[in-house]
Amino acid sequence: MAEIGARSFRFESVLGIAGIITLVSLFLPWAESGSVSLNGFEVWQGNMTFIGSWLMIIGSMISYGAFNSLTLESLRPWSDSGLGGGGAILVLSGVFAFLHNVPSLFSPAWGVFLAIAGAFSALFSALVLYWEKAGRRTGGL
Repeated sequence: MAEIGARSFRFESVLGIAGIITLVSLFLPWAESGSVSLNGFEVWQGNMTFIGSWLMIIGSMISYGAFNSLTLESLRPWSDSGLGGGGAILVLSGVFAFLHNVPSLFSPAWGVFLAIAGAFSALFSALVLYWEKAGRRTGGL
């Protein structure tokens, strides 16, 4: 019974929610100039964010056991936290590449900052997932 109470907060859900937040941020304005706005799908960096957000969602699904695969189970914690952390790094790379090369006459909008917040929370939760599951393993890599 104490085992259930000790693990009350699930970082797998944080990873999944962060993936959904970054996916939603693609539909929001990333750059604005007056009444004209660009969303994440209108720039090439949005493709990186799209792929990264799905990697985070898939990493969360692996943590919850949504895929019935012995290969994925044997690769834990690399399969769930590795995909989640890799997706977060991919999102951050795309967002910072966009911020470095914002189109002229445009200023960054709040959708890109929402993607940054989602990516950092996913990176944190993937790191916590790795620490939790790597501590349970007895062997090395």
